[in-house]
Amino acid sequence: MKRKLIPLLCLLLLGGCFSEGRRDDIVTPDIRPRYSYSDTASPFESYSFNLSGEKNNYIATVSSDGSGGMKCVLENSDFETDEFFFSPPEGYSCILPESSANADRAVNVIRNDFDDTPIPDLIEVMFSKDDGKGGTLNAAKYFAPDNEGKLREIVIYDKTGETGTVISRYLDRIHPNHTEADKFIYEITVGDYTDDEGHLLTPEERVGIKTIAYDPMQFRFVIDYEMIHESNPLYFGYAYLAAANTAARYMTVELMPGFDRSDHIEMTDENGETVFYYSTGSKLKSMKNLRDTLCTVFSSTFADRLIENAPQCYIEKNGKLYSRENTLSPDTSYGILTFTDTEISKNSMLFRSRQEKYSESGSFTGYTDGGNFVISATPSGRWYVTEYRFPYL
Repeated sequence: MKRKLIPLLCLLLLGGCFSEGRRDDIVTPDIRPRYSYSDTASPFESYSFNLSGEKNNYIATVSSDGSGGMKCVLENSDFETDEFFFSPPEGYSCILPESSANADRAVNVIRNDFDDTPIPDLIEVMFSKDDGKGGTLNAAKYFAPDNEGKLREIVIYDKTGETGTVISRYLDRIHPNHTEADKFIYEITVGDYTDDEGHLLTPEERVGIKTIAYDPMQFRFVIDYEMIHESNPLYFGYAYLAAANTAARYMTVELMPGFDRSDHIEMTDENGETVFYYSTGSKLKSMKNLRDTLCTVFSSTFADRLIENAPQCYIEKNGKLYSRENTLSPDTSYGILTFTDTEISKNSMLFRSRQEKYSESGSFTGYTDGGNFVISATPSGRWYVTEYRFPYL
């Protein structure tokens, strides 16, 4: 079975799986905007784009309202226009681009590029505010044209809370992962690799995915948990990719959370230089513990190759596990890796992918082949990653 899955916008949110104690890592988006600034660009005046409704097409023109906000004029095929204002959520401000060339910093269009289903385009309007810690918090509102040529605001129903459904008019982040014609990934969490009794967990047991289902008839988003099961292969694959990426991070470019610099040993490298190995400071006390943990995600053959060849070296000494601090850095010219299509068989799932590519100045330049990601099942029905490309090198 082959299924075409080509997302317009995709961001895989990853968390750490080698964690100290019991916790879930929920990682906020690390957005790399698809724009760059130019001193020679003309000042922002307006931004026009095509917008498709269920029955009609429009030209939308977004501009400043003159008081720090944004407005949108929607023009139909009969040259009739209507004007709308985008008001920020309480405490937030509109993002006003420095130039017309960077207008997608403020407004983004999300289209159905998956199939022929007549789903209206979405306008994503972005806002920001100071987080009080020297950083920035982002939020977004969404709008779609109705059959009368008016923009309707998308209302968000979050069913994942402990107290019941929460209704909101904005998302607390921007650019959710567009994974299907009418669905997005809102958030991925990767929990601890063991349960409370110390038993190792599989990726489907410790990875959670919240998705956003877009209902164009009701003009609403519904946030709910996605089923992580082999019968739901797309998100089963994303769960295993999240687990693989977090494990690989601590084998390539990063020390484990909770490492202890005060507990270190000195070793001599291949060049005769003295290097320091630091205690992992975690529940992993031996190479066997490390391998057993990797084998919850990867096949045993792949895990052995990973331990032998990964840049982040580990050694066992004095009843403890130590790791050398790597000098490698992630290649920032590569962005988000997303699945483009899948091939599913009884004992294998192959996910082809593409990866965002950026220039030295941070401008989005297009996509490159992201390689294949493969998970395979044993006769007992246990799934493991058997083909994988490091995302951090």
